[in-house]
Amino acid sequence: MSRISKRFAAAGAIALTAGLALVWLGSAGAPRYQARSRVFATPYATKLFSRGFEARVSQDFPGVLRLEVGAGFGTVPNSAVLSTGVDIVIIAGGSTADEAESAANDCATRLSGAVLTNYGVTSYVTDLADSAHDYAAFPEALHAAIRRLSRRAPPR
Repeated sequence: MSRISKRFAAAGAIALTAGLALVWLGSAGAPRYQARSRVFATPYATKLFSRGFEARVSQDFPGVLRLEVGAGFGTVPNSAVLSTGVDIVIIAGGSTADEAESAANDCATRLSGAVLTNYGVTSYVTDLADSAHDYAAFPEALHAAIRRLSRRAPPR
């Protein structure tokens, strides 16, 4: 083996080891399950779309992985009135399915009160988590891409 190919082999081995270490460290201690709950806040408030709101919720409520905030329509409880507002989907994680569901539901309940207190916006829990599913550190699309790349090209 020439000196250059030994260097390439050593660099490849180091890169592979570093990549595997990052994947292992990234998944160690990560939640295995995730669950979703939903809160509807009315009236429409642009304050709830800020990165600061998401960061504060992630910091104040343990187990929250991320928020999905968007404009939406909803009915006020005990009324047939359709209102515009902000739809907040809470995605929480846990080491067990029950833990993930509990974290999502707890966050939805507490967030509903916190939105009124901190932002003056009325909010309602519209959907509590009733199931949880496996949470992958890498999205399924990335897994599919890796599988495609790992297939060998047919011999010519």
